[in-house]
Amino acid sequence: MSAIEQSVYIGRDWIVYAGPGGFERSEMLAPCLILGPAGASLRITADGGQAVAAPALLHAASVWSAAEGNGLVILYFDPVSPAGVMVQGALRQARLLAWEAAAALLPDRGLFDALCVGRATPGSVQQWVAQCVAVLASTLAPGEVDARMIEIARRLDGEFAGRLDLAALSRAVNLSPDHVRQRFKKQVGITLSRYKAWRQVVAMLASASQLSDDSRPEQRRQAALQAGFYDEPHGYKMLRRYFGRYRALFSRPLQIVSCTDH
Repeated sequence: MSAIEQSVYIGRDWIVYAGPGGFERSEMLAPCLILGPAGASLRITADGGQAVAAPALLHAASVWSAAEGNGLVILYFDPVSPAGVMVQGALRQARLLAWEAAAALLPDRGLFDALCVGRATPGSVQQWVAQCVAVLASTLAPGEVDARMIEIARRLDGEFAGRLDLAALSRAVNLSPDHVRQRFKKQVGITLSRYKAWRQVVAMLASASQLSDDSRPEQRRQAALQAGFYDEPHGYKMLRRYFGRYRALFSRPLQIVSCTDH
């Protein structure tokens, strides 16, 4: 078996990715905090030419970009979570933002290496994420999301098959489809279809975290189908869109760790 080079940790309303190098051009899946290991710097360039070089950056969702660096940790927040709304709200004007307040959060080399190879314990990752969220809350303005939009997000969880049924979702909260579409985008900062994609990727990764190294192709296919993808290649295509060259969920040495039971 190849040595683990990169890892994904899955929380209840966040994902942490850790790995070497940067990432190829891809669309940011969710509002996130991107950090390099202590003593290193990152350079991220968004489509349109905006570039930011800093040890830690905030990155808006649904923005295409590429990154250069000697390793990075990406903390993705569920777009409807308080942290996700805060980050996306802070980036309505600038899609990328150097974040000096994160200096104390930069993982030292020991923690960075442990994150990359999957040795960081779920408890320690949860604690680090909680520290990140606390610093965000102390420096960024809180966002507000209508309870009806939160209800729509809840109804999307686990209901992945087929196209987004906006009419049914709208009836559930007594609003018109146009009103729901516009209000969700205004308050959360991404479209409902993008949010559904986030939930599907989280579901696929969560299913994959339960598979062993010798899982059969049928089990891997089921992980994609359960997340609402048509088949395994469709799931990979989505991962390519959002994770650039870190796209081979099963063929590259990648550790997936669930932190939801700790």
